[in-house]
Amino acid sequence: MFGIWVIMLFVLFAVSVLTLTYIQTRVAKKHGWRALRKRPFFQTYWTELSTLERWLLWPGVVMFFVTLFIGTISLFL
Repeated sequence: MFGIWVIMLFVLFAVSVLTLTYIQTRVAKKHGWRALRKRPFFQTYWTELSTLERWLLWPGVVMFFVTLFIGTISLFL
């Protein structure tokens, strides 16, 4: 079960990273690389996301927080 969890974690995290990278390069092509430094982080990414990209991003974010939560609990057990 642990092996399946690790594989799922890496796959979903990779999809999230690739989605964010794609969005960043798309914003940079549209507004220039300097615009990425001037715009707030969430405005840069969230406003530029399409519905499909939001669906691709959420599983990785959820997996990250589930893993963080389980890791934190395991420290105290």
